Amino acid sequence: MIKWIDSKTEKRTITEKLLRSLPSWFGIESAIIDYVNDSENLEMVAWIENKEVVGFLAPKKTSSKAVSIHLMAVSKAYHHQGIGKKLFQEALVKARKQGYKYYTVKTLDEKNTDVNYLKTRLFYERVGFEKLETFDTLWDASNPCLLMIYLIN
Repeated sequence: MIKWIDSKTEKRTITEKLLRSLPSWFGIESAIIDYVNDSENLEMVAWIENKEVVGFLAPKKTSSKAVSIHLMAVSKAYHHQGIGKKLFQEALVKARKQGYKYYTVKTLDEKNTDVNYLKTRLFYERVGFEKLETFDTLWDASNPCLLMIYLIN
C-alpha cells in the first residue's frame, strides 16, 4: 500500500530506520544524520507492508521545472518486488500534476565499481532515467557523482 507521509517525526523515524538497515548503500554516519534531518522538510511517499514501512521516496524540488529523488530506500528483503518502481510512479504522477518537466537523481557513477550502486543505476535506467553528466569531484574523487534525468511527459 502506498501512503504519503505528513508527520515530520514519522518521516525522521522512517528515514533513520531504513537507512541504517542498508549499510551497503548508507554507511556514512554523517550522511545518515543529514538525510534524517533533511527528511522532515521533504515530501515522502512510503510503501507499507504488514503495517510496516519497507520503502520510501523523498522528492525535492530543485527548480521551477525539476524535481529530484533526494532519497530513496527499500528494505533489502523487499528488493526486486516492484516497490521502488511503484514509489517512483506515484511520485511521478504528483510531479506531473504540479507541472514539472524533469525528474533527476544523483547516484554513484560507474567509475566507482561498487556492485550495490551498479544495481542502483540499473534500477534507475529500468524506470526510464538516462545518464546526463558525471561530476568527478562533487562528492569526492573516489565517489564520482552521476546525474541522471527523466523527461516527464
